Parts: sequence; C-alpha cells; structure tokens
Amino acid sequence: MAWLITQTERVYLKALESNQLSAAIGSLNLMHRITIEAAEKKANKPYHGNCKF
Repeated sequence: MAWLITQTERVYLKALESNQLSAAIGSLNLMHRITIEAAEKKANKPYHGNCKF
C-alpha cells in the first residue's frame, strides 16, 4: 500500500508541475480514498471473521 501511495504522490507532483490540475485533483482524491476512507471503513466494522451475533 505504501508503494501505491508513493506512486500516486509522484503523479500528483508531476501533474502540478505541468499545470494539469484535473490530474492533480484526481490523484489527491485517490490518496484520500486509499488512506482516510479505508481507515474509517475498517474502524466502523468491529467484528471480523466468522463472528455472527
């Protein structure tokens, strides 16, 4: 996952250098989904495995 975030960050920086703002926004959106939304989704699910109540 760290490799994916690093590559997305590189795309973001290169897009900013070449003034391609839509690509920069897209890469920021992807980084947000990978890091923050995934962590929130995991935190909201307290049970895992075969635990069924």
